[in-house]
Amino acid sequence: MKIMTFNVRIDVPIDGENQFKYRLRGIIDFINKQKPDVIGFQEVNHNMLLSLHNQLNDYHYEGKSRDGNDEYNPIFYLKKFQLISTETYWYGKTPNIPSTKHPEAFFPRIFTTVKLLLEDKMYEVVNTHLSHVSHKARLDSLFQLVDYYLYRVDKVPFVLMGDFNAYPNEGLDKILSPYFNSCWNYYFEETKTFHNFTDSIYGLPIDYIFTDSKFKFENVTISREKYNNIYLSDHYPVFAIIKLI
Repeated sequence: MKIMTFNVRIDVPIDGENQFKYRLRGIIDFINKQKPDVIGFQEVNHNMLLSLHNQLNDYHYEGKSRDGNDEYNPIFYLKKFQLISTETYWYGKTPNIPSTKHPEAFFPRIFTTVKLLLEDKMYEVVNTHLSHVSHKARLDSLFQLVDYYLYRVDKVPFVLMGDFNAYPNEGLDKILSPYFNSCWNYYFEETKTFHNFTDSIYGLPIDYIFTDSKFKFENVTISREKYNNIYLSDHYPVFAIIKLI
């Protein structure tokens, strides 16, 4: 199964030639060429979501916005999968109540889940985007994700991905490594994923794909493609080929 996590950068006029409207065609072409089975997008507003949905004809999607028609963490999946269930949860003390916000986070933050069935095998995929301002909010969110994983009813093979806004050594690996394998344990080149529309490749990642022990990683790739000489986003998309053990 081919998994992709991709922060596509919110659509804002201050980006000039890097605005979403100039990158959209490249993003669509790129995804249609790579054809991941499941994609976790981050920083997708409502209009961006409609654009992606209308042009990625081989995919369904699921996901709610974090607050009204604010940003989504949608999960797109090829139509060969059957959707079993989907949920959106908010980080904080009332995760089932929309717009719940961690007290130290600037925005409400969410994780989107889908359970997908293919050839009598069910998988669960979670896509998230953690706080960009608060280290404590990020750590508390990671503990909430672990609790979700441990106490879910269906113990099916599990994938967790997204923009965590944290380097591995900022507590992220310590909290998640007892339960999940990181894609970065299987990638041996430069791992920087946020490049801010520059050519920078040196540094640590903030975008991740994790799996539980039911999967193994067969390949991990950072894509640094451009379209009309501009990057597809200010984050490099990350791919992983994973296989059930």
